[in-house]
Amino acid sequence: MTITSSTDIKNCIFKAGFFFITLFELLPFNIESYGVFVLILLSFLFYDNLKIDFSDFKLVLFFSFFYLIEVISLVYSDDLQRGINVVLRRITFFLMPIAFLLIRKQLSKKFIRNLLNMYVLSLFVLGIFFIAFIVNFFELYSAKLISLSIESWNFKHSILSNFYRDIHPTYMSMAFLLGNLILVLRAKESKNKSKKTLYVIGILFFTLIIFIVKARIVILTTLIISPVYILLIYRIINYRKLFLISLMFSTSLAVILIFSSPGQKLHFKNSIKSSLQINDQNISRLDIYQASFDVIEKNLLFGVGTGDAKKELINSYKEKKLYKLYRNQFFNTHNQYLHYFLSGGLFSFLFFIVTFIYLLFLSIKSSDHLFFSFLFIIIMVMLTENIFNRINGIFFFSLFSSIFYYRNLKIKEDKNEE
Repeated sequence: MTITSSTDIKNCIFKAGFFFITLFELLPFNIESYGVFVLILLSFLFYDNLKIDFSDFKLVLFFSFFYLIEVISLVYSDDLQRGINVVLRRITFFLMPIAFLLIRKQLSKKFIRNLLNMYVLSLFVLGIFFIAFIVNFFELYSAKLISLSIESWNFKHSILSNFYRDIHPTYMSMAFLLGNLILVLRAKESKNKSKKTLYVIGILFFTLIIFIVKARIVILTTLIISPVYILLIYRIINYRKLFLISLMFSTSLAVILIFSSPGQKLHFKNSIKSSLQINDQNISRLDIYQASFDVIEKNLLFGVGTGDAKKELINSYKEKKLYKLYRNQFFNTHNQYLHYFLSGGLFSFLFFIVTFIYLLFLSIKSSDHLFFSFLFIIIMVMLTENIFNRINGIFFFSLFSSIFYYRNLKIKEDKNEE
């Protein structure tokens, strides 16, 4: 009886800890900085010497290798202290898969479902706080806002900087987009009309917030992945058809661009440059990308080192006389792929790409449409943001990629046992 009671207490602590971690988007303090250590502690508490085969270790190995490349690059980094800070910030990449590996037996389908539901609930509460905050903000500063045009209104600095917790528009939008996809799946699975109605209201509410926050890359991603996800979960298309449609669309777009007139090409180029503009600073990411490519070209194989990316980009801005970039302190590459190429060289870049190819392959093979869509969100956002430069992005990606990865392993095991 005592053993059962002790086991029940451990189970309660374990579940409460993991449910608490899923509230990271809502909590006013920065739980992302130490949340992974809480998970590691809970994992060791439940570790029972279970037999682990190679497939269990794959995610740990993939995450460990490209993290290890960053650690090795410290050897040739001039700014060692900055490099160490970056490596310590990204240790979640290494620890998160280990935390889930150790408690893999506890990852039942019901438990994962409840984790995702808790995450969506936290977003709903955050959304209510956010809308209430916006209404209050407009009432207090309506006179000032009326004098500003919509285009010149810097949303992040005008509103989000005054919110009760530090929120970046892109990260907030990513969270609500993932929450939206979870709600779409729940609406599809539910046979209760009342619940379906609630899920649809939640979807509309989350979509409203995504468009209010106005993170352009996430809005574009929403417009692409939402219909694709619905078509996949309702089995209207499969991944082979999706690939063919994507190939046809890309080919058609390329043909149109090749055979368009010089004026049309210039208009397209200007549209791209305008869409890649950062806030209201009249600075395009294309200038940042060009400066990044110049640094990469000089350090192709091994990069400049984890600690020196900022310094080398500043030097490139000065060489190219991009003083506006320097004055406004846009020191990162604003593209996660370029960052790994610049800091760790070709090997770091290739291993980073291979990691995502493997995860995409796994999601497609297991027909895990939510996992696939989550990866698509990350892949798209990384085109314009260094989401792994912030602990928010690192924690978001590490947590959900671990959840989806080990959920798939558990489902596969359960099928083999039947």
